[in-house]
Amino acid sequence: MKTKLFLLPIILMGAFRLTAQQELINNGGFENGEQGWDFSLAPNGYADQGGCVADAGQNYLWFGDFDELNGLNNIVFEEVSQTVSLPANLDFAEFSFKWSGTSDEQDAINEYDFLYYSLYDANGDLIYEDSLSNADLDPSLTVDLCDDWYGGLYYTIDSQYAGQDIDVVFWAYTDDLNPTIFRIDNVSIMAETTSGISESVLSFIDVSPNPANEKIVINNDSSADILVSILNSDGRTIQSVNLFSGENELNISSLSNGLYFIQEPNGSTTKIIKQ
Repeated sequence: MKTKLFLLPIILMGAFRLTAQQELINNGGFENGEQGWDFSLAPNGYADQGGCVADAGQNYLWFGDFDELNGLNNIVFEEVSQTVSLPANLDFAEFSFKWSGTSDEQDAINEYDFLYYSLYDANGDLIYEDSLSNADLDPSLTVDLCDDWYGGLYYTIDSQYAGQDIDVVFWAYTDDLNPTIFRIDNVSIMAETTSGISESVLSFIDVSPNPANEKIVINNDSSADILVSILNSDGRTIQSVNLFSGENELNISSLSNGLYFIQEPNGSTTKIIKQ
């Protein structure tokens, strides 16, 4: 039996934004060698096991100065890149990687050899760039030794680039005097995306009790039946429920404890907690 309750519509003032994370870089740990990366401009760049322990897994990218190590001239720019597509519903993305390096320059002041890391937008315009050099490395560690791995968050890509392709570029310059090896591992662009759920939309339902254990009562104050969706905390629909105008009882005992949302046809959401 339905019970008609005359309730005022509720304006949702809170922002119920369901988010999810998505890794955009292909083969960021280089475990599959050059797969996913453009090595066409990296005559002395390698993605393999190398002579050092990787930050994780077996492999890493290294600009190895192979010619230098064999007494040959190596004044070159070595470039490795990958194009990634940012989701259309991008909130923001975090670009990061791990790095290490060793050098025979033995100079903590003068910069001779460089590693640049850059991001470019779909038009080829520079979004972000920074660099490392031999002066950033421990001068006591020569190329036949291995350094510890460093890194962390380097740059946050904001939503203005949503839906665009961007290029991730690493390029190194080394002179022909003393070898420097730059190592890169665990390259990541972790995108935070939103589900597109509306934030401040007229709602015609009220839920009680909330939090709840076994049952909730949903009051539908509209004059017609509405079909609502039950979403989990990741924004995925786990159930659809037809609500009659008036009072509706819903058994939630089979749901795992946690946060859920009831989404109405107009996109408004009501947060519920199962405990």
